Amino acid sequence: MQGALFTQLAACVAMLGVSIAVSEAGAQFQEPAQSDVYYYFDAVTGSISPLEMQITKVMTKNYLFVVDGGYELAGGRSSFRIKSGQKQEFLIRLSPAFEGIREHGFTLKDYVFLTAASARKDRRKIVTVRWPLAGRPSINENKIPCDVKAYGDASVLIVPHEPLPAGEYAFMFSAPEYNSPRQEAFFAFGIDSASKN
Repeated sequence: MQGALFTQLAACVAMLGVSIAVSEAGAQFQEPAQSDVYYYFDAVTGSISPLEMQITKVMTKNYLFVVDGGYELAGGRSSFRIKSGQKQEFLIRLSPAFEGIREHGFTLKDYVFLTAASARKDRRKIVTVRWPLAGRPSINENKIPCDVKAYGDASVLIVPHEPLPAGEYAFMFSAPEYNSPRQEAFFAFGIDSASKN
């Protein structure tokens, strides 16, 4: 009887874009049903929600003494908002091609790329490379350190080392279904300040 009820529950949840995995110890994990998409994980309600996704081309910008290389996202604010004070936890279900890295912590941390975006009125700018007129270029200096660990059957849980302050952010993601040699996929979100809560 219990097995039948669980099967019906899992089927209903899957229709909402979520799957439930059960570990050998019997613990239940709510996982994204779709691979290669970043989700916000609300630990209070147990719900998951997909982040804003954009695919954008690489850009360069020349300034007086430096050249910036990176990407621009349309819109000055992400459509996906997280309130200041909420837990900042994220999930991504790995496609079968990447499942083998789930048990390798260092590889997982390289795989996950979270960065801040500088907001303008109608766009968000993400700088990945900066070339000064003199000196060495800086590469990926805006990458935000995260704890990354295996979660459920095929997903990983991502938590920034330090709570993110109010601002705009995005996960950069490279996968054949999204990217060309000069394009990247971004899964964006914003943190609202306490005054906006």
